[in-house]
Amino acid sequence: NAKALDPRRAPMPQPLPPKENALFKLIVKHYETKQYKKGMKASDAVLKKFPDHGETLAMRGLILNCMERKVEAYEFVKKGLAKDIRSHVCWHVFGLVHRSDRDYKESVKCYRNALRIEPDNMQILRDLSLLQVQLRDRVGYLETRHSLLKLKPALRLNWLGLAVANHLLGRHERATNVLGAYENTLEGSTEPESAYERSEMALYKMELLRDGRKHAEALEALAKSEKVIVDKTAVREVRAELNLALENYSAAASEYRRLIDLNPEEHGYHAGLQAALLEQALPPPTLSNKPGAKSPYGASTTRRPVYTGLNPAQRSLLLSAYGELRTAHPRASAPRRIPLDVIDASTNEGAMRFDDAFSGYVIPMLRKGVPSLFADIRPLYEQPAKAARIGAIFDRWGSALANNGTLEGNRATPGGDGGSGAELPSTTMWVQFLLAQHLDKHGKHEEALAAVDKAIAHTPTLVELYVFKGRVYKHAGDPAEAASWVEHARSLDGADRYLNTKATRYLLRADKPEEATAVIGLFTKDGPERESNLFDMQCMWYECEAGEALRRLGRVGKALKKLLAVDKHFVDIVEDQFDFHTYCLRKMTLRSYVQLLRMEEHVWAHPFYIRAACGAVEMFLELHDAHSVAHAEKLSDVNASGDAALDVAERKKAASKARKLAARAAEEKTKKEMEEKEALVKADKEGGKKKEKQQPKGDGEKREVDDDPEGIKLEASDTPLVEASRLLATLQIHSADVLETQLLACAVYGRRGKFLLALRALRRARALSADTDPLVHRATVRLFAAVDAAAAGVQGAAAAAAAAPTSRMTRGRVVHVLVRD
Repeated sequence: NAKALDPRRAPMPQPLPPKENALFKLIVKHYETKQYKKGMKASDAVLKKFPDHGETLAMRGLILNCMERKVEAYEFVKKGLAKDIRSHVCWHVFGLVHRSDRDYKESVKCYRNALRIEPDNMQILRDLSLLQVQLRDRVGYLETRHSLLKLKPALRLNWLGLAVANHLLGRHERATNVLGAYENTLEGSTEPESAYERSEMALYKMELLRDGRKHAEALEALAKSEKVIVDKTAVREVRAELNLALENYSAAASEYRRLIDLNPEEHGYHAGLQAALLEQALPPPTLSNKPGAKSPYGASTTRRPVYTGLNPAQRSLLLSAYGELRTAHPRASAPRRIPLDVIDASTNEGAMRFDDAFSGYVIPMLRKGVPSLFADIRPLYEQPAKAARIGAIFDRWGSALANNGTLEGNRATPGGDGGSGAELPSTTMWVQFLLAQHLDKHGKHEEALAAVDKAIAHTPTLVELYVFKGRVYKHAGDPAEAASWVEHARSLDGADRYLNTKATRYLLRADKPEEATAVIGLFTKDGPERESNLFDMQCMWYECEAGEALRRLGRVGKALKKLLAVDKHFVDIVEDQFDFHTYCLRKMTLRSYVQLLRMEEHVWAHPFYIRAACGAVEMFLELHDAHSVAHAEKLSDVNASGDAALDVAERKKAASKARKLAARAAEEKTKKEMEEKEALVKADKEGGKKKEKQQPKGDGEKREVDDDPEGIKLEASDTPLVEASRLLATLQIHSADVLETQLLACAVYGRRGKFLLALRALRRARALSADTDPLVHRATVRLFAAVDAAAAGVQGAAAAAAAAPTSRMTRGRVVHVLVRD
């Protein structure tokens, strides 16, 4: 009955006398100041005279929760709620306890019950709004923010919160109106407002207008607010993008030229200038180095244009503009690098122009000795014509150096400025290094090794040469030899963190996890807890590599521990945003706050999570298959020992009985674990043993000791499919466009007997891949084999049932299995 459960219909408890009421207020004060022992002492004094006072019981439970005595905390809070169900304090405390355990949905329910009793409580409304934005309940967040504003319209944070709530719902005009109304309330106000706050308010209004596709209004507002905006670079960036969106290409181009004058190496400005010159839209923001790639993280100044679809007139226009930029910025590299992407090397004229531009860009860097030069020019290899020209240029340089000691057959000064002297000896080494990288890129590993050996013989102290030699062996398929060379490079400079990281990665790929841990431990804190320090630092690349290495070595439990640690990191990343919901509104960092919220919605699509989750799901499937094989062998042994005489119905009955016994045993095991946990908590309370179960982190916090460091319990799990399904659910929500996600979904659903869901995942995998993809073909064959096996089992059971006596038949039940190609 809903009316019976309504807390407003419960009887009102008797209030505390003045003395005990003062003690209760003292309990709240001690909780807020984190003086938990004093709070416990004060609660004992109140409960000694009024043992059934619900709010005191609830506050005692809240303090126990802060003291990590969870079981007792829930007992006291529930007891207090039962004694005083009409108290908003009890419901609020119950919500706080749930929130501390990250059970946000239950916490929201408790807050709503508290608001039914005390609808105008500001603290409960604020706590509820934090949970709603954390759970992305945008409609509820808007309603709560509106209630807060009505209760306290003089508070700036309430106005900003309402504007952000409208922004998250896509109501950009309403959000702008809210900010305008707030500014109207400031007229004649003596409240001080910093220049930064006024600037951020103006820029946030620009962002609202831009998101609402009101570019003309945003440009007008920018002109009016330009004087109060302190970030003048942001003003120019916004003005340039608005002019580009309004197709004012001339104004946009001039604005982007001014930005390039400020920072000629910013490729985002160059992308804007190219879009203005070609009268096109800006390319999408991306964190990838690939042209045209998209990213959900919104790096607005990192835009990679695509040049493959340009016609000769457009290429000529861009090259002319970059000729002017090279003259204006002779020391900048971007105006010399970008034309290499623009030039079309497929024609004779374009090939000659590319050769000149390439030589003009690369030769100065060879003379300076830039180790990352090949990484800079590597994208050019995606076009076969340019890759061929680069190879010819390298051959010509090698011949010229061998014949007369100069590049391009010209005389050069030792400084590389042109003149009567030969090239510096180091230039010869860098050319040889570049040639080796070129050969490795084309898969000519033996020739690449010969070239890098010549470079090493010339300069045996350059660590980059040994790292590259290891990379060649890696590409050739010899990870052990690759690891030895990279480890040798690390030994030449033990203080280089980059070399330490590379050596660790190569050792893990060579299946040497102990050596890798020792190497990376050189840059962690001293002591035996090196891997714990890496976990605290959320070193996910290491955990992914270590998990895959341990899996190859057959150490499944430890491998699962490493990969599931990545899952914990992403849970922490999502939880860490909770502290910013109030902080960003208070500090007026509204643009960054909205960007943070949008980024957090896509954080589960990060490559690290996809890699770790897919690896963990595959291992859980392998454990499930191993358990299934062991169970089948056990049944076959039983049948061979004399149970083969049982008919099909009796076997089915025995199997059902075994399943029930297994379920009962699992239930008893879970119950026993819970009892042990409660007993441990009580023992910690009585004897103070919890301190022995914790170790201090570097920042003074306490870390629970891992009772399963080798993952033995994980490997012995009776429900691997449950864990696989949990990880798969996250992958399907955030990485549905990844082929591995759909293949794993097909495998998991197939093993669970949900063939329609498996078929849906298979169809999506076929849409994401080529028709000849072997992984999709294998998944198709396995799914059809599983369906055929299920159909054969049903037919066999039906035949046995037909042959059995009537009393043992299940009447009116027919099972059909439809296999459709």
